[in-house]
Amino acid sequence: MGVLGIQTTSIAQNGLTHLLPPCTLLTLSYCDVSPSSRGLTNFLRSANHFPLLATRHPATQFVTAPKPNKHPVITASYINGRSKSICVRNMRVEEVKQKVELLLGNDGRKNRRVGARKVETGIVEGVGDGGGVRGRLECAAWGCEAGLGKEITLLEVSCSIGGRPWKFERNKSRDAR
Repeated sequence: MGVLGIQTTSIAQNGLTHLLPPCTLLTLSYCDVSPSSRGLTNFLRSANHFPLLATRHPATQFVTAPKPNKHPVITASYINGRSKSICVRNMRVEEVKQKVELLLGNDGRKNRRVGARKVETGIVEGVGDGGGVRGRLECAAWGCEAGLGKEITLLEVSCSIGGRPWKFERNKSRDAR
């Protein structure tokens, strides 16, 4: 009775030696006679764009689908099961190439908003001359007409950041040092 090895197949995983691109299928649908599809059809027929793109992404399957009387649409299917579509109606060849590269470089997750909170309003509540917080007011930001760039002393400033009230008050104990 001999020892038999376990028969397994290799599982495709991202790692040091392999990189699986998230985009598995890219479908380019267009109309042959519609002028709105001119950019996509020129992209597909050019020797500089589509063949080079297909050789740079060998793991992605490219499908061209003529759809009469429809606007041109590029649809990408991803490993995680999601798909994203971009309408490339009336776009030039360079713009179509940018959209294709955008879909190929995307990971298929939902788009999330990235950025800082926006300061919506600003109100100066107290102005004094007792050596408070010093700052420069810009007229465009605060809506004043005179005194551009004048130094003022602020005792208390409140504004709204991202819909939440925010208040700054001078810490008098720190100034005693």
